[in-house]
Amino acid sequence: EISNDIPVLIKAHNLTPLQTITDVMDACRLNGLSKIRIQSR
Repeated sequence: EISNDIPVLIKAHNLTPLQTITDVMDACRLNGLSKIRIQSR
């Protein structure tokens, strides 16, 4: 079981489609993770 207190950092390239990032965030939330941050370059 995953603790929902685990922070998630999504590192995305600036050319990554927004939909892809949204899909990853949705998957995190569906699995109970709520501490989600995004970093882009």
